[in-house]
Amino acid sequence: MRSRLWVRGCSLFSLLVVSKLKVNRLFISSVSNDGSVVVGSSGTYYGGEAFIWDANNGMRGLDIGGVFGRAVDISGDGSIVVGNRDYDGAFIWDVTNQTRSLKSALQDDYGLDLTGWYLASVTSISEDGSTIVGGGLNPEGQVDYWMAKLDPVSTPEPASIAGLLAVGLLGMKTLKRK
Repeated sequence: MRSRLWVRGCSLFSLLVVSKLKVNRLFISSVSNDGSVVVGSSGTYYGGEAFIWDANNGMRGLDIGGVFGRAVDISGDGSIVVGNRDYDGAFIWDVTNQTRSLKSALQDDYGLDLTGWYLASVTSISEDGSTIVGGGLNPEGQVDYWMAKLDPVSTPEPASIAGLLAVGLLGMKTLKRK
């Protein structure tokens, strides 16, 4: 089975998978605004690998570790990918930093204290890459949805986080067990 990409004025591209596993499934999750970058997952019933594809570099695995991984969404310009992996939840990828835990990126790059939070999954990233949403467990151990609003232009200095960064893990809705 192959996935195909049609590009106006060009021949049919085949999305070939760079994977450690024999691939029998390929899922495309999202594309950049101009259609030049595609993300998704490839794999078998036994595991999967998140990938990014563009015409210049072809398909590249995002080296997420673990057994299952899926790139879920991409920023409008194709520079930031978000997704989920089995062993530590939500991840973020960019060409400079490569793949890392989203929680670690928010803590390391933006100085957020996410003690007790488990960012289990990410569901979307905004076109400009400044807002990421998902779900997980809050410090009380309850299922919660979150939104991280990031400064898209600069990485704030620790002393200016409050002024430059509109970030918050906002409990949008808490699901309570009965």
